[in-house]
Amino acid sequence: RPRPAPTDAPGAALPLREALTRRLRKWHKDAVAQGARFEKLDTDARHALRKRIKRLRYGLSFAENLLPARRLRAVHGHHIVPPEICGSVLAIGNFDGVHRGHQALMLAAREEARKTGKTAGVMVFEPHPREFFRPDEPHFRLTTLDQKLRLVERLGMDFAIVMKFDADLANLPATRFIEKILVRDLQVSHVVIGYDFFFGKGRGGNPELMRSAGLEHGFGVTVIPPVAEAGEAFSSSAIRAKLSAGDVRSAAHDLGHWWRIVGTVTGGAKRGTGLGFPTANITLPKGTALAHGIYAVRVYVDGQRHHGAAYLGT
Repeated sequence: RPRPAPTDAPGAALPLREALTRRLRKWHKDAVAQGARFEKLDTDARHALRKRIKRLRYGLSFAENLLPARRLRAVHGHHIVPPEICGSVLAIGNFDGVHRGHQALMLAAREEARKTGKTAGVMVFEPHPREFFRPDEPHFRLTTLDQKLRLVERLGMDFAIVMKFDADLANLPATRFIEKILVRDLQVSHVVIGYDFFFGKGRGGNPELMRSAGLEHGFGVTVIPPVAEAGEAFSSSAIRAKLSAGDVRSAAHDLGHWWRIVGTVTGGAKRGTGLGFPTANITLPKGTALAHGIYAVRVYVDGQRHHGAAYLGT
């Protein structure tokens, strides 16, 4: 039985949900490894192994989806920041999709916070910078802001700072971004960024500049190298391409979770109702480029999960 440390103090060990998930994943991995020798097992052992793997999969689903995560505190802007957020460990990025590469940044931030007794959070930008610089071009967003914050919350982060990406921020030089926002207003103790993180006016800031600024202003900097599998780095662009090709399973593998859409049901022609199969029409966010086709889906309404089929097309 996992016995995590109390989670009410800043920088405490992983919440119960995450400790359970880690332990169950290890047991599941061991059971699957045993399954690799399946043909050598007798009938009773095979039956017992099947039941064990089924129970572990159910337990993983319970741990990841039903046990409550730590409540995320969302702060919009950097001018008025709660005192408990100042001096924290901060992971910075767009984090569109919150894929497995992004998760590595947040894990590193959380681990640094645990070691130093700080809180850990993220800084995200809204709207996505690409939407600001090229407003007339459709942009396939993997997650809305609300979805992104929910995923960040599930990863055990303490807070999220949502920065409005407007002309003022776009024209702020990289050094001023560090001095004004990270040092003066947030008083960061440690910053975690990806190897490909560029920031400031004209993308003038990069990981090397952040490292130099950390030495000058007294905050730590961790730069996460590419997170890859089979030679392919996890990236939002690659995931968009997979969804555009209809490869939702591969996209889910890279994301670390199934891709979701959120929308309001709108009225239609009622043809499905007339056939005995009522449908729910949902308007997709602008720029969504999922391949046209029919998909097996799970639908969540008022906390209830339903199985269904979804058609995307003209």
